Amino acid sequence: MDLDFEKALYTCVEYLAGLGHSCIGFINEAQPLLDQEFGAAVRADFGFRQGIEKLACRV
Repeated sequence: MDLDFEKALYTCVEYLAGLGHSCIGFINEAQPLLDQEFGAAVRADFGFRQGIEKLACRV
């Protein structure tokens, strides 16, 4: 069993934007894990960025 990190982060952004937030931050895994393309970190980052872009929020 695994978590759909991409959908989870997208849903979080969608929820916060729905509450009226327009500037949303996300603290992800350490940069070395992103550089090594650690699956969960990369998928979470992608879902977050996808939500920010679609919902026109600021980071």
